[in-house]
Amino acid sequence: MSSGRSTTDAKPLAGRIALITGANTGIGRVAALELARRGARVFLACRSEARTRAVIDEIATTTSAQATWLPLDLGDFDAVRRCAD
Repeated sequence: MSSGRSTTDAKPLAGRIALITGANTGIGRVAALELARRGARVFLACRSEARTRAVIDEIATTTSAQATWLPLDLGDFDAVRRCAD
């Protein structure tokens, strides 16, 4: 019996891009994981690549989505500009 779900329903965010700040802990981490599970390519914008690595690794092992770390310190306007570029 078919569930009635199409491939698009299983990955409703396929082809979409998400940028998440603070993605290495708390709500940001959960949001990054959920968006990746739904098919989005996620960019995790955080200060520490080392602290973000665990989330990127979890996304890689539990989903087929791409996850990329972007260096970002929201207290540094130059860092914000570099991240935006």
